[in-house]
Amino acid sequence: MARVTGRTAVILATGIALMMSSCASIVSQSHYTVPIRSEPSGALYTIKDRHGRLVKQGTTPAMVQLKPSNGYFKRAIYQVDLSMEGREPASAVLRAQLNNWYWGNILIGGFLGMLVVDPISGSMYRLDKGMVHELMPLSY
Repeated sequence: MARVTGRTAVILATGIALMMSSCASIVSQSHYTVPIRSEPSGALYTIKDRHGRLVKQGTTPAMVQLKPSNGYFKRAIYQVDLSMEGREPASAVLRAQLNNWYWGNILIGGFLGMLVVDPISGSMYRLDKGMVHELMPLSY
């Protein structure tokens, strides 16, 4: 049986850590705080996921926690609807984008991070900063 020296153990441990690391999971988030605002404020908002399930609802302005992922290798897509009495309703789609830190897995050899950890944790995606919508008066 071969004897492992201290230096060899450190090099081996570092190599294993690099191969199993996941860049996006280390430096990014698995939930994002997204501001939902309207002009004028006080609009009712609903946020639904890609399957039409209600995720959040409330009154603007609000800070909501949303996941950037909707499953293994599936980015989150949210439908945001705003309404206010006397105003035209507004809606927008909030799509998660590929996180640039995800590509760091290639640079450091973290293939386990690229194929397993980041996709499962949702860290391979990111959500942008949020949205502001102007609700126009109803036209009669």
